[in-house]
Amino acid sequence: MKLCIVCGKFNRQVMESQDMCRCYKKHEAETPSDQAIKLDEDKKAELKQLLSEQSEKRS
Repeated sequence: MKLCIVCGKFNRQVMESQDMCRCYKKHEAETPSDQAIKLDEDKKAELKQLLSEQSEKRS
């Protein structure tokens, strides 16, 4: 049973988000760290910049 901790109602989006997070955590736990994708520092900086720009647009 899933319940929104904010509004106290059953919420489809909250339920789907919880399922997505659960699947993500399971996948992360099952993936050996030596098989994880490694980004070089330039790509990391580029991704951080892009995420920062996108979060500013939403605010």
